[in-house]
Amino acid sequence: MQVVWVWIARFLSGERFRKATPEERRFFSAYFLFVPLWGAFFVWFGITFMDTARAVSLWMCVTTFGVVLFFGSHYWGKFVPEKVSWILGGIIWAVVVCLALTGVLTL
Repeated sequence: MQVVWVWIARFLSGERFRKATPEERRFFSAYFLFVPLWGAFFVWFGITFMDTARAVSLWMCVTTFGVVLFFGSHYWGKFVPEKVSWILGGIIWAVVVCLALTGVLTL
């Protein structure tokens, strides 16, 4: 919710929107590709770990996840075209949704 307030404050202060640069579009299209992969991984393999984990191990997993997601998306977006990320991301999203709807990915 805080993002909305920041957006409103920036708009009211006179800051205008700008188009995303090609580097930013490639970077965020890599997120579109990697987020369902990591989500499916944590749902599938993380259920028993989350039940028995302590605070430090959870913190280390979340921190590692964030760092790998950031740098993985950065380097993927640096070397792979945006169109490839969107096509692969669409396929992966469709597969993950189908796995979730059929009950393979359950909590």
